[in-house]
Amino acid sequence: MNRQEYFHHEQFYKGIIRIIGIGNELCYLIIGNNKAALVDTGAGIGNIREYVESLTNLPIYVILTHAHIDHSAGSFYFSQVYLTSEDAKLLDLEFNSNQCNEMKNSLIEFAIASNRQIGDIDIEDIVTPYKRKFELLSDGDVFDLGNISLEVLTCPGHTKGSVMILIKELRTIIFGDACHPCTWVHLQESTSVADYRNSLLKIKSREADYDRVLLSHRPRDAKKEILTEIIHVCEEVMDGRSDKIPFEFNGFYQSYIAKKVDEEDGIMRADGKIGNIIYKND
Repeated sequence: MNRQEYFHHEQFYKGIIRIIGIGNELCYLIIGNNKAALVDTGAGIGNIREYVESLTNLPIYVILTHAHIDHSAGSFYFSQVYLTSEDAKLLDLEFNSNQCNEMKNSLIEFAIASNRQIGDIDIEDIVTPYKRKFELLSDGDVFDLGNISLEVLTCPGHTKGSVMILIKELRTIIFGDACHPCTWVHLQESTSVADYRNSLLKIKSREADYDRVLLSHRPRDAKKEILTEIIHVCEEVMDGRSDKIPFEFNGFYQSYIAKKVDEEDGIMRADGKIGNIIYKND
C-alpha cells in the first residue's frame, strides 16, 4: 500500500482537517498562517508524516493527547513531539528488538480488529519505535500558529496525562479519548472515577470558550452536553447508583459499564443520552 491508502481526510472546518487512519482512529491537522499542528499521530501504520506533509508545507507542531498506541505510535515518524510527563512514562522508551516486534504485532492486531485485511498491510509500513525524548506539555501551554492558537487543558482520567486541545479562535475543542460517549477509566493508567469527575469539572469551567467538540474515535463529534452527562454518570458511580454492567475485554470481567449501552451499537447508551464510562469497582 502507498501512504495515500493508509489514510484519508476531510476538511472538517475552515483551518481543521480530520485525518482518518486505517483503524478509523482520528487525528486533527490545524493550519494557521505561519505554522500547523498535528494533534495525535494515529497507530503508526503508514507514514503519517509523509501524509501530513502532502497537506501542508508549513512547520508542524506534533501534540499527543495521550500515550495509547492507536494515537501515539505515529509520533515515531517525527523528531519533535509534545506529550505530558505522566503519559511519556506509558511509552516504554527503552525499546529492544523484542519490544519493537511486540508493538508491531499489537498494531497489526489493532488493524485486524478494525476490520482491515492483514494482507493489506506491508510490515515495512509499520513504524519502528526507538528510544526518544518528548517535549513536555503542561496545563495552559499555548501554541501560536498565526491567527489560530491552541491551548492545552490537562484532563486526567482515561490516562493520568490526558489532555484536551482548545482551538480558541475556532471555538472548537478536541476531547480526544479524554471524554467520549463511552470513556475508558478502568485501565491501570487511569485515575479514580472521583478524580476524573474533578478533571471534567475543571473543563466545564471553560465551556463558554467552545461550541464544537471533536473526538478521536467514532462518532467523531459530540454535543458539548456530553461533559455534563459524564460528570453526572461519575457521580452515580460514586454514589452506587450506576447500572454496573460487567464489561468484558480480552476475556476478563474486571470492569463495569456505568449505563446500559445499545446492544447493536456497543458504544452509545440505550437510553439515548451520550455520556458513559467504563470503570473498575475499586
